[in-house]
Amino acid sequence: MQVIREFVEAVNGQEWDRLMSYYAEDAVLEGPDVGVVRGKRAIRQFFERFSQFLPDGKLEPRTLFPCGDNLVVTAAVLKGTVARPRWEGMPGSVVGKAVQYDDINIFELRNGKILRQIAYADWETMKRQMGI
Repeated sequence: MQVIREFVEAVNGQEWDRLMSYYAEDAVLEGPDVGVVRGKRAIRQFFERFSQFLPDGKLEPRTLFPCGDNLVVTAAVLKGTVARPRWEGMPGSVVGKAVQYDDINIFELRNGKILRQIAYADWETMKRQMGI
């Protein structure tokens, strides 16, 4: 579980080199709103782009559930202020809106590295908070 605690610190500090040190080379990040992101380079690009959307975003873990040696589930809240639209067609009126929504991640580990991360976010709550 220590790797996940350090992962959260790196995400919150936008320490991308440090964050990537927690992923296996062939890691996969996926989820309903993320799609499938394969490999450390692409995962880093995902986090860099997301940080442009929510640059002051902070992940606040509420619970870490270890499920054996190689699986950790986190329940967290993500808070921040929208700095720019995240996707094509998102209205500019979202800029400056504060958001706070639930975030669940399932981490599959191999040799102490994140092999697979499945991310679920409460986008419906976030959209309501942004007025879209």
